[in-house]
Amino acid sequence: MELNFDITHILLPTDFSTTADVALRHAGNLAKLFNARLTILNVREAFAEHVVLQRYGLKGHEDKEYFEHVMVPLQERASLVENEFGIKAEIVCKSGSIPSEVNKFVKENKVSDIVIGMHGLKGRDSYFMGGNAYKIVNSTKVPVLQVEEGATQLEYKTIVMPLDSSFHTREKVPYVSLLAQKFGSLVKIPALLTSSSEETRTNLLKILHQVEQYLNTRNIRTESELISTNNLARETLNYAEKNHADLIVIMSEQEVSLKGLFLGPYAQQIVQQSRIPVFTIPPKVEMLVSRVSV
Repeated sequence: MELNFDITHILLPTDFSTTADVALRHAGNLAKLFNARLTILNVREAFAEHVVLQRYGLKGHEDKEYFEHVMVPLQERASLVENEFGIKAEIVCKSGSIPSEVNKFVKENKVSDIVIGMHGLKGRDSYFMGGNAYKIVNSTKVPVLQVEEGATQLEYKTIVMPLDSSFHTREKVPYVSLLAQKFGSLVKIPALLTSSSEETRTNLLKILHQVEQYLNTRNIRTESELISTNNLARETLNYAEKNHADLIVIMSEQEVSLKGLFLGPYAQQIVQQSRIPVFTIPPKVEMLVSRVSV
């Protein structure tokens, strides 16, 4: 299996919160390692406007005035990235719905990955790094790295990659391989068994063997454990914390519904509860069927 995953253009949506600034450092570090473009984006909505104007003691509500004002904190963050990582970040300000503008920018600018702070200005229910950040993770078709305010470790030396018996579980392997080779990571693999069926157990062990073989042939160290559980999300988070993980990589398990795309229950719980950075990878069914052979 050779899938051409690469990090080429990173988008960092920001509301200028502490959490967003932590995410910015993760984005800057990834851009440096992968020689990728980095764009810092602010989207004007009513609350976002209020925060910027209040923080900088500004008045004015017209788009032109807002965009002029917001370029100051955007440029400050671009300068931070250049000084710390040697990356010249692009800065962009848009007006509209935050999730819609983010997804539109992704499509129009060939963004390969989004890095976002999940909870910022008002904790888990904050305007941007909360509800809107969650909507971005929930709806986008590119990988999203979410970070919390305390996630200051930029080197992902221990990556947890859970496997289960679901259809898409192996699609994240090439992405993990890409990250592990860059960071020299140890990949720890909890193989999560939710059935007492011997057939399911045998199939999961086969998947685990194939994945370990794929990674080991690329000189990536692995450690694995077969775990019986009735709660995949809780077991994944407990395993990651117990093993001092720097990063968790999961599939979004998105499905098509009348409401569009949505996170599967497992991914939803991980995204909402994890204090460890989480890379969420959307599935590519056609890729799996035609090319993936691990």
